[in-house]
Amino acid sequence: MIRDSFVIGKFQELSATISKKKPKDYLQYGYGQRSLQIMESHYKLTEVINKSGGERLDPYKMTEVNILLNAFYLNMIGAIDNLAWALQHEFNLIDGANENNKKRTRVGLFNNKFQEALSQYHPEIVNRLNEFKDWFFELKDFRDPAAHRIPLHCVSGVIRDEHKNEYLEAQKHFLKQDYLINRDGYMDAQYALSQCGVFEAIFVCYSESFDKIIYPLSRTVEQDYEPFWKVSNIVHECFENGI
Repeated sequence: MIRDSFVIGKFQELSATISKKKPKDYLQYGYGQRSLQIMESHYKLTEVINKSGGERLDPYKMTEVNILLNAFYLNMIGAIDNLAWALQHEFNLIDGANENNKKRTRVGLFNNKFQEALSQYHPEIVNRLNEFKDWFFELKDFRDPAAHRIPLHCVSGVIRDEHKNEYLEAQKHFLKQDYLINRDGYMDAQYALSQCGVFEAIFVCYSESFDKIIYPLSRTVEQDYEPFWKVSNIVHECFENGI
């Protein structure tokens, strides 16, 4: 297992030795900031996961959790992109490619053209990266918040069979309320309804065809966390060894 803080420390040392401005900026201000946010998001999400099976989260806590979840995945995709651009500007793997021309679409750790260029330096590096190719494309297709119209979100609670009657009674009571007549009664009934059930550590995303996919929060986040640091470590070796 690769330690997250160890990899971050290696990149901080590396960025201090890079002389070219663009790769230095991508490593220091791109990958560097994103990796710290990923690590902190992971830590905070783990705290939430440990509460699974307990009381439902209130709307404010739920919003915080969803911010963390989307930040975790947005920064993970972004950090991998930052690493590719750092390599591009350091080694010119795709000749002349930059952020403003059509060749930019070829810059990506798992892009075929980019890997062809990378293999000219070190074929084994490409083989090692491709151990994570399926993981990356599944990540990008299903858990990239920027790629979907609806953001990733955890649900505040799950109604199990043993909570069904409680929920139906609370729903019935809430539907009888009139906000214009009794605002406090309406708010109390709404809150009581929101507290039915228990919190479960799951999150929801929508595919491009708008199919709803439910993921276990703990297993999915952990299964995405470790590969990210392994990919990062491979890219660090590219810089360390001049590819």
